[in-house]
Amino acid sequence: MFVCFVLRKRMKAHSSTPNSAVKVTPMTSFPGWTMLLKGVSGVPGDLAQLWSSNNTMNPSNPAARTLTDDFKGYYKPDVANAWDQCQFEQVKVSVFKDGLEVGNIVFDTRGVDKNSWFQPNRIVSSTWNDIKTAPPGTFTIAKSPLTGREFSVSPTAGCDGQGWLFVSTTNSCSFESSKGPAPRFFFSLGPSVADLAKDKLGEADVLAIFGKGGNCNGGVLPPTSQKTILTACTYKGQSYGQGAKWSDGCDLDCSCVNASTGRYICAEKCPTYQNLSPQCQLKNVSGGCCLEPVCGGLVLQNKCYYKGSSYSEGAQWSDGCDFDCVCLNATTGDFKCKNICPPWNLPPECTLQDPAPGMCCQTPKCPYTWVPPPGYVPR
Repeated sequence: MFVCFVLRKRMKAHSSTPNSAVKVTPMTSFPGWTMLLKGVSGVPGDLAQLWSSNNTMNPSNPAARTLTDDFKGYYKPDVANAWDQCQFEQVKVSVFKDGLEVGNIVFDTRGVDKNSWFQPNRIVSSTWNDIKTAPPGTFTIAKSPLTGREFSVSPTAGCDGQGWLFVSTTNSCSFESSKGPAPRFFFSLGPSVADLAKDKLGEADVLAIFGKGGNCNGGVLPPTSQKTILTACTYKGQSYGQGAKWSDGCDLDCSCVNASTGRYICAEKCPTYQNLSPQCQLKNVSGGCCLEPVCGGLVLQNKCYYKGSSYSEGAQWSDGCDFDCVCLNATTGDFKCKNICPPWNLPPECTLQDPAPGMCCQTPKCPYTWVPPPGYVPR
């Protein structure tokens, strides 16, 4: 949100070469097929949710339809939402690497709805020769609550076991956390099922779904099925328009920054605190989402803490005759202090006199007229 194998350039496994060579198919050799969905590895978004929803994504952007990862956005045209009108006869799920198809599964989709064709008993053909023998429950489109995987063809709910193809949205397994952000598209490098723990998985940069036959050849809707094109950011089953903001529980604050590409950004809701005094503890004082520093009974909220007192960002204070301090970053509690009195490096004939009444610092006394350094202010 797939797989034929003679690689134009060497496919990259997690540590090993493919079990066998498989013929690759150029990205332009799909006559009669209409692209219904395309996802790009590492681009934020939920492919399964986008597929099952009525949203579209970049339907009028030709760059979004190329089967490479050059365009950092998803693609879904309006025709993908007209399942009942189009009545596609077949659907192909494919994965691509460097513009070449490196794996696919073709399904018979006659008489089923948009989300119920992804089953082994409907497989017409595949680049994996044993995939029709997959046990029940192996094929799922929706995200698994256990593994976070989508469009998954794997009977395994953990990091070991076997699999043919899946979209990874987490980094809980070693092969998932090796590089790059989610989602990521993994597939068996050989002509049969891969052992997940034995570095037999390849990683694609594009996953795409195509439809064939029926009433929407060439991606053109029947006249009665034309719909308004919509664009939005899709996040966990919800759609958000350009500029919309939302929260993901107590974890993230998010905003839709480009609805035309589905791009959104999320940031941690709660601040992190570093270099806290040993006297401080993080506690949930307000009853909200975030922990706050409590230092000697004093709750710090975006403050710098120093010896039982708190200071706003940019505030300055003096610690007696010892230090001048400034709060540099109230969110992290970082502050900086420097000595009030300058260090003196005097010639032997000069001495330091005790501070005058009301002053902090000693002053030099020399047998000649002493000229203070630039910027010197008696303290």
